[in-house]
Amino acid sequence: EPWHWKRGISYYYAQQWDAGRRQFEGYQSVDDNDVENAVWRFLCMARKSGVEAARADMLKIRRDPRVPMMEIYELYAGRLNPGDVLAAAEAGSPTTDELNARRFYAHLYLGLYHEVSGEPVLAKKHIDLARSHRIGHYMWNVADVHAKRLAASESK
Repeated sequence: EPWHWKRGISYYYAQQWDAGRRQFEGYQSVDDNDVENAVWRFLCMARKSGVEAARADMLKIRRDPRVPMMEIYELYAGRLNPGDVLAAAEAGSPTTDELNARRFYAHLYLGLYHEVSGEPVLAKKHIDLARSHRIGHYMWNVADVHAKRLAASESK
């Protein structure tokens, strides 16, 4: 059961905040270096109790080697700003595929951050940018579904 992080994301979209939080806490017991796990738990908690409460109880991540994951973690912790995440994604000399993946994750998590922070215009902008950086991973499908949900709510 702890390995089922995808279930935690499903709980998030089903607005089952407590179940999502618990699922991500379980995953932490098998992988404590995954920023995405900490962020999705944060998002579940923020939806239920607010950003500051979620920030005060973030899961501790020692080191996620993927760029720009540690900057994303620091953004959600309140210690960096969105520009720092984007700068980290662009830093160095990554391959074309690596740069695409970095940009995808940067924009996905910036979009989710802006959404939970009450900034819907920036949220949509970044989620749409994430979709434009297609990667062959489940998380691209999450971004695609999220973008479609935002578009549907915008058209209402």
